[in-house]
Amino acid sequence: MLDHTTIIYLTEGAIIGLLGFISYLELSPKLGNIWLRKNDKNIKEFQPIFILSYFKKPFQSLIFWYPQNWDLNPYVISTLSAIGFYSLRKYFYL
Repeated sequence: MLDHTTIIYLTEGAIIGLLGFISYLELSPKLGNIWLRKNDKNIKEFQPIFILSYFKKPFQSLIFWYPQNWDLNPYVISTLSAIGFYSLRKYFYL
């Protein structure tokens, strides 16, 4: 069973990973314009609904699960971030 500290480290890592991932969505050369989209007046607006719809895509298309596309999969990124953050905190006492 996981102790309280481990759960906190994994949760912090997953949250940091997801925040980084959401930023990456907008900056990625493969994507862009996921959460900052132009409205009908050609002004960029923050539209969080598209972030939520993007998080459904890995369950709708297998292409997100191919290793070359893991950078576009929020679930892979958050899992790897959680493990990496946990490892850093646990083994280097950060």
